[in-house]
Amino acid sequence: MQLLAVLEVARQSLHTMLRSRLLWLVVPLEVLAVLVPWLILENARVPPGGREAFCLTAFWFHLFLLTPWIGMFYGVQAVHGDIEDRSFQYLFLRPVPRWVLLLGKWLSAAVITTALAGFGMLVLMGGMSLMSWDWPSGYPETELLPMFFASAALAGAAYTSVAVLFGVWFRRPMVWSVFFVVGFEFFVSNLPPGATVRSFTVADPVRRFLLDWLEPTQKLARQLWPSQRNFDPEQLGTPLVSLAQFVVFNLLLAVWIYGRTEYDSRPRD
Repeated sequence: MQLLAVLEVARQSLHTMLRSRLLWLVVPLEVLAVLVPWLILENARVPPGGREAFCLTAFWFHLFLLTPWIGMFYGVQAVHGDIEDRSFQYLFLRPVPRWVLLLGKWLSAAVITTALAGFGMLVLMGGMSLMSWDWPSGYPETELLPMFFASAALAGAAYTSVAVLFGVWFRRPMVWSVFFVVGFEFFVSNLPPGATVRSFTVADPVRRFLLDWLEPTQKLARQLWPSQRNFDPEQLGTPLVSLAQFVVFNLLLAVWIYGRTEYDSRPRD
């Protein structure tokens, strides 16, 4: 019964998120992203192969640039929006545990983040299939899409778990979200591959997961992981375990804070 309640909360939250104006910004950006490989193809003296161009654009634009901000925005809005406009008091009056509300909202944020990233990559592959790229197999490698869809799902679940935690914990969660994405993850990305603190990020395990699946050439691996000169599969570690532990820790802490905190229910001035 509780699982059905989580799914129902997720459904209702997802319906609300689909009315967000952010969609009107993100979807056109993802369509325009097709111009990136087109410009490379038209202006490079020796353009890279289609596989390399797709991997670079899909990773750096969709996974590295858009997905963190989409996940942070929807994750924060899912929980902090109710706290900010004081509508949480109506939710708390319902016979539904707070942890059910929180997990349902996190699930909806993770789903819409993954869906937007997947849509962008699908559009990118479709656009590149209409261009004269040189693919190693002679045709557009659509088998790359499941790899990137899985990476987007992992990134979406992880970033939204951070956003949900910030949303129930801090008064200005988007400020902390910016610090996490721009400050903390950028700093950690320059540390040695074996640094333990890398397990407390999202970008690094997702990159390791993708590289392990792609089995790239040294050139492509260097382009996807610029801070490492020589790609060594043994340095990848266990990214799935790191991400799972990261998400579970964030959600458990968020549930604990959400269940114990008495939020201000007074109308804002």
